[in-house]
Amino acid sequence: MKPEVKEITESNIICKQIDLRPFKQSDAKDIYEHINDADVVRWTLSIPHPYSLKLGQEFIEKTQKDWRDKKGYVFALVLKETDAVIGCVGIEKIDWENKNAELGYWLGKRYWGKGIMNEALNLALRFAFEELKLHRIQAPTRPPQSEHFKKSSPCRIS
Repeated sequence: MKPEVKEITESNIICKQIDLRPFKQSDAKDIYEHINDADVVRWTLSIPHPYSLKLGQEFIEKTQKDWRDKKGYVFALVLKETDAVIGCVGIEKIDWENKNAELGYWLGKRYWGKGIMNEALNLALRFAFEELKLHRIQAPTRPPQSEHFKKSSPCRIS
């Protein structure tokens, strides 16, 4: 059974450096700017490179539909300093019957190494376990990403 998820609006999930919120169509340009980078894409499983603005718009439409259908919750990472989208983190491919899902994320290269993704992952996992009442989250990776994941994910749920 799917839980009733509170409506999440801008600035509903807040942390030190970023806010997490659903994507808006106006975010497509920011997505394109960051994801059209081979160094960012090489850590992902399914994002093509080169990446187009149209793909960004289609991605946003899909995340909005999945949100409405309760199939996934992908959050834009919005930098507080500039109000720009600098990445995303998502709880996707939700299996409500078995209470599990997949975790996906990416972050614009110039924001690597600043603890931003660690903040976002902690919030997304808290949302998955506390709000969605899921029991298991998997983070599929490419083999070279294993070391990257170990270094970037000291997440703790409190």
